[in-house]
Amino acid sequence: MKKFSPVILAAALLALVWTVYYGNFGGALSKDPGEWGVFGDYTGGVLNPLLNFITIYLLIKSLSFQEKQIEIAKSEADEARNDLAEARRNEALRSYESSLLTFAQVAIDEYKSFSLPGLDGTLLKSGEAVTYLQERLLSAERSKNDFDKLINEIDQSNHECIYSLVRSFCALFKLTVDICPEQERARYVDMISLIIPTKAQFLLFMMEAYSGWRILEQPRGLGFFDREANKEALDAMKSLIKAQ
Repeated sequence: MKKFSPVILAAALLALVWTVYYGNFGGALSKDPGEWGVFGDYTGGVLNPLLNFITIYLLIKSLSFQEKQIEIAKSEADEARNDLAEARRNEALRSYESSLLTFAQVAIDEYKSFSLPGLDGTLLKSGEAVTYLQERLLSAERSKNDFDKLINEIDQSNHECIYSLVRSFCALFKLTVDICPEQERARYVDMISLIIPTKAQFLLFMMEAYSGWRILEQPRGLGFFDREANKEALDAMKSLIKAQ
């Protein structure tokens, strides 16, 4: 529907008022100032309320339009903020994933080169070395202090290679705490669990059960040891600890 501009509407009202006046009083143009005064009073008296009404109406329409524009601007600003937050989150995830793969590769390489001398002096590597350590630790019940002491003795006599390997895998969890968006951490802890070799996970379980190493705080804080299968293995190891 075509809308009239305020100027056209005002002109139309003025013409209507004058037409009504002419239709009722007619005649030629008067030279009497009094009649012109009456005509002016009539025109102003009839037209001013109408023009005031139109002015108020247009003001209300203008305010309503401004409110809608403000709402649209707010909506667009919120959408832009959400898009920016999403872009930052995606960028953080890309950075985290890239670093995670790098740290994981370093940890796995260290695991492959991890070695401990067996009882017969044979050098045991990676999974075999973890199995040997597991057999030594789980061979008898001990107090928590005795377990911790034995672990540190074995580690120190082998240039702290156990601590170094555990720290490499704990670095994956620390990286998750430092960089990964909080709402995504649980999903990536599951991924880390798939990345860490099974024997390396058993090494983490043993150190959590028997050592007092603070580097295990990160996987503990992310719930790695609370996963159902992990908790069962950890509880089985803890069952060998004598009450003190």
